[in-house]
Amino acid sequence: TQLMSADDIRPLGIARNEAYRRRLPYLSATTLPEGVVDFERNLPRADLPMVAPVAELVASADLHDAFVPLVLDAVKSVHGDGDLLTEAGTFPSKVGTEFPVNAAADSWFESGTSFLYRWLPFWIASAVDRGKILLLPAITLLLPLVKVFPPVIRWRIRSSIYRWYADLRVVDQALRERPDVERTRALLDRVAEMRRELDDVSVPLSYMEEFYNLRLHIDLVRRALLERAERAGKAEEPKLAAA
Repeated sequence: TQLMSADDIRPLGIARNEAYRRRLPYLSATTLPEGVVDFERNLPRADLPMVAPVAELVASADLHDAFVPLVLDAVKSVHGDGDLLTEAGTFPSKVGTEFPVNAAADSWFESGTSFLYRWLPFWIASAVDRGKILLLPAITLLLPLVKVFPPVIRWRIRSSIYRWYADLRVVDQALRERPDVERTRALLDRVAEMRRELDDVSVPLSYMEEFYNLRLHIDLVRRALLERAERAGKAEEPKLAAA
């Protein structure tokens, strides 16, 4: 303001500022409007076409990507509202930069500050953000396991059912040999134990048909054993009377 109000100093505009911008990418064309500096004294006294060089924010390759969004947020908080020469939202920008734009900065320009950094403490957001790099390999490794998991569960459940069926088959074969009362009672105890074991087992709904079939077969063998025990008991009573 002091320079513009001085009598012996006159601001000089650049008439071909747009041409300079097109020929030199590191320059931008802007205009200082009439009276914007001082309304009362009407400074400047006419629109001043100007050029502005690009001010680049450069960091070494050692700067961690997690800090890049924080730096850009700080730049936006200082320059985001604009000033006498620029509109709000003009800076920061990646237009006209000569150095390669950091990948994290490029992502910030595309989508802004990520949800993680807006709502989580920095150390948590940074750890989660780094963890995303490992997410795809982890999914690649876990996908075959997910496919294998259901068959493994199915094999474990069916192997348990088949084990009970194997025990039930042994009882059924012993029953066919017409055991005496003492042997029959031992087989009944084994069947009762199997039923108690089944009562403590939790089976998924998709396997309830096989589970209930096993229970029906156990009850079938149990009834046959009870009938056998009754017949064996009646057969031994005449022997005891004759003795």
